[in-house]
Amino acid sequence: MTGAEPTTLAARQLDGVRLDLAIGPLLAPALARTVGALAARADLTLDRLDDAVLVADAISHGATAEAVDDRLPIRVETRPGALTLRIGPLRDGGARRLLDGADDAVPGAQIIQRLASRARVSGGGSRNEYLVVELLQEGDPMNDAFDFRVETEEAADGISVLAVSGEVDLFTAPELKVAAQQALDAGATRLVVDLTATRFLDSTALGVLIGLVKRVRPLGGDLTIVNTDPTTAKTFTITGLDEIFTVVATRDDAIAALAG
Repeated sequence: MTGAEPTTLAARQLDGVRLDLAIGPLLAPALARTVGALAARADLTLDRLDDAVLVADAISHGATAEAVDDRLPIRVETRPGALTLRIGPLRDGGARRLLDGADDAVPGAQIIQRLASRARVSGGGSRNEYLVVELLQEGDPMNDAFDFRVETEEAADGISVLAVSGEVDLFTAPELKVAAQQALDAGATRLVVDLTATRFLDSTALGVLIGLVKRVRPLGGDLTIVNTDPTTAKTFTITGLDEIFTVVATRDDAIAALAG
């Protein structure tokens, strides 16, 4: 376990808790208790709170065979009306087996897919695979703001716009990287990354942006960021990234800067 106190289940994060649980008889009750408490903190209804506990129970039993080194790392994140579990790293193929397979220890096959609002496999390969499970308050339109999407648009000759929305983190940043690579393969050398609808960036996302700059500049191109969020702007300033690439307030300004 992690944490300053021996009795603490996890080290508290700004948006949830990070668990590092040993595979054993206490795994299921520890995870269910933690998930239940955080689901209540996220203001989920009693029905969705029960669903969250059932999903946690399914994960506890199903992940026993998929854990690496007899440990099950799980990050549980909350926001109003939503709870996200990021399970892993797991064995190669473990996330898919956990998601698709029937868990004989828990009544009902494919309980995660039945009860979760969204579930996906992230990463791949030995020791680098995760299962991401979200339970959302049904009918809450605010949760749509956290859906990750990246849409590509050719704005001018050699200039492509990547419009990113939702949260860009360890699990979704690779999708941004793939979209950018597809734009480069299609002939773009100058990229606009529009973060107007982005709500969160972590260090993995920043690494992808830096990698894109390194890719396009040797081609004679460049990358411009569109951002109006003060928190993201502060992140760029603190990390010095505002000196690596140009940050502007509108997509038109970004396209004009690259065209010029």
